[in-house]
Amino acid sequence: MKKSLVQEEQELAEVIKKTREVYVDSMKTSKRLWHRFVDGIASGFGIAIGGTVVFGLALYIATRIILPILPQWISDNFTSASDVNNR
Repeated sequence: MKKSLVQEEQELAEVIKKTREVYVDSMKTSKRLWHRFVDGIASGFGIAIGGTVVFGLALYIATRIILPILPQWISDNFTSASDVNNR
């Protein structure tokens, strides 16, 4: 049986519609993947910068507060090897 021109047109319209849906879905997927990639890069960059700032502050506090006190505390609380030998 021969298909009428109207039936062929409808079938072609369906194929075009399905093709368009697949194309649009793939574009959404690639946009979503790109968005996730950029989010991951930004997150990693933020973690690196934040960790650097926190480590820098901890190092600054250690050099200004803890390190000047530490030698005195060690000499007050621990005996040296020469003190042990002199006893």
